[in-house]
Amino acid sequence: MKTIYKYKLNSDGTTEPLMPHYAVVKHVAYQQQVLTVWAEVEIDNPPMTKFRSHIVVRGTGHPIGETGNHLATVPDPNGFHIWHIYEIEG
Repeated sequence: MKTIYKYKLNSDGTTEPLMPHYAVVKHVAYQQQVLTVWAEVEIDNPPMTKFRSHIVVRGTGHPIGETGNHLATVPDPNGFHIWHIYEIEG
């Protein structure tokens, strides 16, 4: 059975949410002032092996450095920054 889980991110660089290796990111946005990613997970898919997914958050005009799959571009709720979210598997 598939379900959606959410994982909190930091908007100051790299964060490492524990996610199943088969999770599929569906959405990135702010929820109550917290940058959050929602991912679809097949909960009947044993084993629920987890991995640390490196989520990289970069502001417009900031150096990107090593990037992977672009997940989203998200405006901060105060309107001061636009964040670009990438996933680097590892």
